[in-house]
Amino acid sequence: MTTTAYVLRNQNNEFLHKNKSEWVSAGESKQTYCEKHYDEALNTLIETNAKNTDLRIRVTEVTLDEKRLPKLGEFKNDPEKETDDETDKRIDTLLDNIEAGLTHTTESDTNE
Repeated sequence: MTTTAYVLRNQNNEFLHKNKSEWVSAGESKQTYCEKHYDEALNTLIETNAKNTDLRIRVTEVTLDEKRLPKLGEFKNDPEKETDDETDKRIDTLLDNIEAGLTHTTESDTNE
């Protein structure tokens, strides 16, 4: 049984709601979007950020309680709390790969 999951957190320390169009506080874990797979959470981040580019969203790994709800208490009073380094590295790698792919396509187009 998985004991961790991924949630999306914005720059205001709010969490994406299950309906994916609202943001809720750390005290509302029952209403928080929660995904057991990192890649699916990352896809949701990209889709959500495309709708509002002013948002600064992070995928954050959290532990689940006995009811399988995300434990968000550690985020209640600390809006600057960083996500784990591993998540940040994966995001950086993904962005580098996207940029490299776009650069490669651009170079190919100019060589034709």
